[in-house]
Amino acid sequence: MTARSGFFAPLLSAFMLATAACGSAPPGESTGSTANAIDTSTIVSRAMEWVDAGLHYCQSSQGNVDGDSSCWAWEGAGHVCHRQSNAEWNAYRSDCSGFVTWSWGLPPVGDGGYITSEFAPYDNSFSHTIDGAQLQPGDALNKTPDEHIVLFKQWVVQGQTAIFMEEPGCSVSTPYAHEFTSNVSISGPEVYIDYEGATFYAIRYDGVGGGGGTASNACSFGDGYCTATMQCDAGQWVPRQTDSDACTSGPGVSGAGGGGASSNACSYGNGYCTNTMQCDNGQWVTRQDDASACTSGPGATSGSGNSCSYGDGYCTATEQCDSGHWVPRQDDSAACTSGPAAPTPSAGVSDACSGGQGYCTETLQCDNSHWIVRSDDTHACTTVVNASEPCSGGDGYCTATLQCQSGRWVPRSSDASACTSGPGA
Repeated sequence: MTARSGFFAPLLSAFMLATAACGSAPPGESTGSTANAIDTSTIVSRAMEWVDAGLHYCQSSQGNVDGDSSCWAWEGAGHVCHRQSNAEWNAYRSDCSGFVTWSWGLPPVGDGGYITSEFAPYDNSFSHTIDGAQLQPGDALNKTPDEHIVLFKQWVVQGQTAIFMEEPGCSVSTPYAHEFTSNVSISGPEVYIDYEGATFYAIRYDGVGGGGGTASNACSFGDGYCTATMQCDAGQWVPRQTDSDACTSGPGVSGAGGGGASSNACSYGNGYCTNTMQCDNGQWVTRQDDASACTSGPGATSGSGNSCSYGDGYCTATEQCDSGHWVPRQDDSAACTSGPAAPTPSAGVSDACSGGQGYCTETLQCDNSHWIVRSDDTHACTTVVNASEPCSGGDGYCTATLQCQSGRWVPRSSDASACTSGPGA
């Protein structure tokens, strides 16, 4: 993992040894996949069990020999993992990918959990990439294979600052499950996390909400479950119906008492709004008519919490960047000129990078917020990552200097016929 700042540099090589545990499978071992339904609040609460326990990093399941030498100092001469015992999680590795495996409710396959290369974007068996601006509690962010994966807890400022959870490795100053808050920079599915000093891919478990979980107001209590202000209808929270017969369970049912009062809890923070609801003091309530009360989220129309920096006309599947703010996607397809949901991606976004001047991959360099071919001048590269950058334009999509080939940006081919679309075609 890239060092977060200068004083972390001495920890770098040891930390990379620790995080490598997240992405290497035992020889000859096969793993299966699953996509059982789970709601976002359950994912977060499962993760918080490890965070609250300060569960020590370990590259093996409880009571087994740990192959990570950086952990041997605390494990003793036998190199056996003896962390806090709990029958529910003892079968899982308490490394970064074991942590996400546990949190997502996946089985402790193999030697105690899935590994980073089995999560999106490297394997889509049970997870998929999403736009970083769409991150919701319980989603994850995966780095390169064999490195690191973290969990997303919640936004502090939508699209700018967030709270994450991780199992970081034995060689760092906090070798146990913990939270951290960090500024982020987003470019499509790529999220640069300042605290980690690296770019990750935003991913979502296919089983969230029972079918992809893209809606921030998903509920899993079943039709007829009611709170004082809301009702679960077809897997989504909607404002409470006046027909009391529609409420058959939950704390809002007439005469049901106060049981389950936290069922409509939200963790997005005051001012987070969907089209029908609003997060107020940790609880979902019916959307207020006062637009100024909504400062973030897909239903917000004002405030800086839902700010976007992609430019007017940038669209995701559900939202659109308009005058510097996210607004619900317009029916007018002509209003979408760039972004993953645009009919034809524009030249201005297709090669965008958010790493900043001097951020380089093996072949590319970030220059004025756009990828260009890597400069021979080594002084131009102040941060180098051993990774290639994904492109979504399709084979044959070209900029002035780059070309999309097999889903990755490569330097522009001298063969002009290889460029069939894009601003450089």
